[in-house]
Amino acid sequence: DNLWMSNPVSRGFLIRFDTKTEKFHSVEIPDSLDVGYMLVDSNDILWFGSSKGIFQMDLSTYETRPMPSPESARDFDGILVFHEDERGTIWVGTNSGLLHLSQEGDVLASYSTNDGLPSSTVYSVIADDSERFWISTDRKSVV
Repeated sequence: DNLWMSNPVSRGFLIRFDTKTEKFHSVEIPDSLDVGYMLVDSNDILWFGSSKGIFQMDLSTYETRPMPSPESARDFDGILVFHEDERGTIWVGTNSGLLHLSQEGDVLASYSTNDGLPSSTVYSVIADDSERFWISTDRKSVV
């Protein structure tokens, strides 16, 4: 029942709009992060991307933690989209390809043009009723 927003000008906090009370609330985040894309997953964890990587916020405590950046994810930058699949794993579209993460932030797989993506810039990831993923890049979409 909340809508989450970031303000690219004012770093260091997120804005939560409570749809029941119709009031705005500021939620502080560490390191004056410049937050871009966000996703609230099925476990009530807010995933967000910044120029400093991927972060998770537990929405029951507002505790924020950075996701580890394993070697396989170090070359991925510019978070563009998050998607949670039916198993609860997270797909992250970036300027450098596609990451598949566990709930703990471990990289399960990474995909780039070397793996068949038409472009490394992934704008959207959507699953259909048959659990096929539709991936939109800056060149074309793939299934």
